[in-house]
Amino acid sequence: GLNVGVIQIEDLECKDPADYVKKYGAKLQELFEKTKPVVEFFISYALKIFDPETANGKKMVAAKVLPVIKKIPNEVEKSAWIAELALRLKTKEEILLEQLRLTEDKSFGAGEIHSRTSDFGSNFIELAGSDILEDYLVSLLLLEPKLVLAAESSGDKFLSSKLKLFFEAFKNYINQNTEEQAPKSPVSEQAIDYLERNLQGNGFEKIYLEKLYLQAKEFNFDSDKLKEEFSFVLAKLCDRAVKLKLADLELSIKQSERQKDAELTSTLLKEFRLTTGYLNKKI
Repeated sequence: GLNVGVIQIEDLECKDPADYVKKYGAKLQELFEKTKPVVEFFISYALKIFDPETANGKKMVAAKVLPVIKKIPNEVEKSAWIAELALRLKTKEEILLEQLRLTEDKSFGAGEIHSRTSDFGSNFIELAGSDILEDYLVSLLLLEPKLVLAAESSGDKFLSSKLKLFFEAFKNYINQNTEEQAPKSPVSEQAIDYLERNLQGNGFEKIYLEKLYLQAKEFNFDSDKLKEEFSFVLAKLCDRAVKLKLADLELSIKQSERQKDAELTSTLLKEFRLTTGYLNKKI
């Protein structure tokens, strides 16, 4: 059965319940009283990764949550969670019930969501919104800030101002923490402290930065895999940004042609050709 709950430890210094007990003692009981049903945890987690307002997003959330619901032995409870999922996805229960009938008995774990070695990870990279991928990229940098140096020659001029700001912050962090001055604390803890001090004034709240840190702690990449994943996600974001730029330029070119502005059309066509060149670049 699935008669278990999930607790969330928000203190960044506590990596597991044992750490929490050492620091807070009996207060752990208060967390247990706030446990979430495991199905609710999976629904909430999947909704953070995929956009439930899109057809692909609905499909991916259902594909990852229905295997969990299928494991519930009690049909009344199972029906209740189908109704809840239908409400959250704004779809009909009948559709989810039919999909549940076809669903294999398998579910996903947090690490699986981001690994491109699984079908789920591959779909995550392809279907997740750019904002989510940017958060994921920053989380990877929290594990190894020096990865940001690989972005310097990637032609990332088309990336969002948010990501450029983070890249600059990580580069400054690296410059201030040479190997000779390396801190004893884990890199991610040192990096998040630096980001909190230097980015909050730019509209990034502490709770948002801590969310990225907690996400980074879920990953289990070795050095080579981490570098590969960072490069792949950065390339995907650059690719998306370039394609959006090309779409805007194409529209501008059509408008300038209608206005018979030959000089502007020539300038836009040149920019279009230069921008197209970035699609063939590899990080």
